[in-house]
Amino acid sequence: MNIVRGFVAVIVGLAITLVFVQLEESTLANAMAPSSPQSLDEDAVVLNTPAMMVIRVVFTALVSVRGGYVCAKIAAHDELRYTVIGATVPATMLVWAAMTGRGPATPIWLFVALLAVSTVAMLAGGAARAAAASRQGEHS
Repeated sequence: MNIVRGFVAVIVGLAITLVFVQLEESTLANAMAPSSPQSLDEDAVVLNTPAMMVIRVVFTALVSVRGGYVCAKIAAHDELRYTVIGATVPATMLVWAAMTGRGPATPIWLFVALLAVSTVAMLAGGAARAAAASRQGEHS
């Protein structure tokens, strides 16, 4: 049963992280573009301005901490193991997107920043939850 709960934890943590980041990028692109973007290239024109790139990195960090925390909270057992599993999926997706050219045109340094920030932040969120659970004696 712990494996099923861990699997659900990973899925929920990923959903929080990926869905909110995609919603944020979509909302920013639509809000800041002179007209509604019709393609990924049009999204990139808006999202790759210096201010937007900073916002993307900061927002990704905040959402990733929350995703890691929720993943660890739901797992309730081997929190960091499941958080590591959850953190590898977005990292793998970013590497795949950078290598294949999928997604909007993004500077490579931004891919690297998003990769590092999202992975570390998700792990930090999971570690924070594991530490809180340990202090509260929630582990069996």
